[in-house]
Parts: sequence; structure tokens; C-alpha cells
Amino acid sequence: MRVFPSLLFVFLGTGIFNIEGIPSSQEIEQYFSAAEVGDSAAQFNLGLIYYRGSGVLQDYSKAEIWFSKAADQGLAAAQYNLGVMSYEGRYVPKANIAAVKWYRKAGEQGHAEAQFNLGLMYSLGEGLIKNNSEAIKWYKKSAEQGHGGPQQNLGTAYATGVGVARNYIHACQRRFKSGAKLAV
Repeated sequence: MRVFPSLLFVFLGTGIFNIEGIPSSQEIEQYFSAAEVGDSAAQFNLGLIYYRGSGVLQDYSKAEIWFSKAADQGLAAAQYNLGVMSYEGRYVPKANIAAVKWYRKAGEQGHAEAQFNLGLMYSLGEGLIKNNSEAIKWYKKSAEQGHGGPQQNLGTAYATGVGVARNYIHACQRRFKSGAKLAV
């Protein structure tokens, strides 16, 4: 099972948005003020604002700039979003090697979606050499945090013996967990 990455659309910090979820010009100015002095959450939020075109004209290049500033400060959510933008070819040319870099940085900080996507990259050999054992390692890290997506992939791996020893009991358990997570 392959799940395509999607950008993380969670605003960080205490910004209050109007009922439509579009920040007012005053709120955007507050984010700019905070972002200019290095507030990584504000930088991330400006990246989202430009990525979505929320209250501003949609501009992937500005989104990438603000996500990069937050990512350079170690914000895992921004690193993950840069991975998605690299993988999808948004603003930057499609670059699986860059996607792997950003997913790894976010995944090493415990970002479950980044861990899952890094596992996918390993299992497909996109941006790096295919390595099913590494894929399993990253799927497990993501699954341990309750992410449902890797459970299905782990179930398939245990059923087929790809990257792990074949174990039908584990395969059934993982598939059951994936169904339970996806049904919630």
C-alpha cells in the first residue's frame, strides 16, 4: 500500500484565525513581526499561509522560504513540509533526494508522518537505494506513535517476509491495527 504525502496544515502558536480559517491582515503582520526576529512557529505559519494562499496570493516560493527558515531552526513540521514540497515538485523541481533529507531530519525528531514517508522512500528506492530493512525500521517508528498508515505496510511485510522474517501472526496483528486506526 502506498500513501502519498500531504502537507501538514496545522498552524502553530497562538494565532487566532477568523471563522473561515483565513488570517486577517493584522494577524499576518503579527506573524511577519515574530518571524523576522526568528520565531520558528511564526515562520512555519507564514509558510502555510503562502502555501495555501490564505489571506495572501498563493506563492510556493515564499512558502519554501519561510518553511526553510523554520526548518533550519529544527522545526520538524517545517522539515516535513519541505520534504513534501520536494517530493511533489512544488516550487522546487521534484527532488527525491531532497525529500529524503527533509523526511530524515523530521523523522529523527519523532515526526510520525515523516517517518512513514521515509519508510516509503526506502521501500520504493526513491531518492536512495532500496532497503526493505530500513523501510521496516522507519515504519515501526511511525507505527509506535499510533500512525495507521505504516501498520498496513508492516502487515504486508510480515506476510511476505520482505525486510523481516515471515510471521503470519504479526501480519494479522498489524493489519488489524491498520484497520482499527483507519476506521477511527
